[in-house]
Amino acid sequence: MFIVNITFSVEPDIEKSWLEYMQKQVIPQLRKLPYHSDLVFTRVLKDELHPQPDNSYPVQIHFTHASDVNKFQNEALREVIELMCKAFPSKVHFFKTVLKKI
Repeated sequence: MFIVNITFSVEPDIEKSWLEYMQKQVIPQLRKLPYHSDLVFTRVLKDELHPQPDNSYPVQIHFTHASDVNKFQNEALREVIELMCKAFPSKVHFFKTVLKKI
């Protein structure tokens, strides 16, 4: 089992419109992909160590095979990032981590 984690950091002034964009366009598009087994969209919560609200949103997409991870990264992820950069230039930053379940 493999997980692609993409964490988005969103500037506060566009957070509401970005969240709507994700929920109405990006997440449904990703859910339609035939080669993933699960998708989880969450928000990072504040805690004692990080008392300020965080505008970070991880998306975790689960895959059974490494080849599906590669297909996702080369096809769907690239398209999603390009569209997001056009819709919210310089307002959304992200990093991606590929994980293997142990």
